[in-house]
Amino acid sequence: MIQRVTIVLAHWCPHCDPPGLEATQRIGRDLGVPVRVLNIDIKEQEKEADEVVLRNGDWAEDYTIPQIFLEHSNGHVQHIFTGYSEGVRVTKAKLENMFSSTWYRDLLKHQNLLGTRRS
Repeated sequence: MIQRVTIVLAHWCPHCDPPGLEATQRIGRDLGVPVRVLNIDIKEQEKEADEVVLRNGDWAEDYTIPQIFLEHSNGHVQHIFTGYSEGVRVTKAKLENMFSSTWYRDLLKHQNLLGTRRS
């Protein structure tokens, strides 16, 4: 079961804010889980953001943002999205593709089934 959605971002990045941030908030609402924002420009959050990306994401010394992760109740962290350097329009299109995908519909269905069983 997914317990939280995390986004690694910087608010100056046009791929991150608003497109990545709005997408992450939508995922949180759709799944009924909280959203954690790790801003690489805030010193206290930068180290944790780097660790999440290093362990689970698309790591490079100067990694691409935004990166979005699903955090599962069993401790598994699943990387689901990295922004596209080709342009903000491409990032937005890829986010929309994710929301309309069979994978995303199945994710919501699975989360809802698990949530129903826990009640």
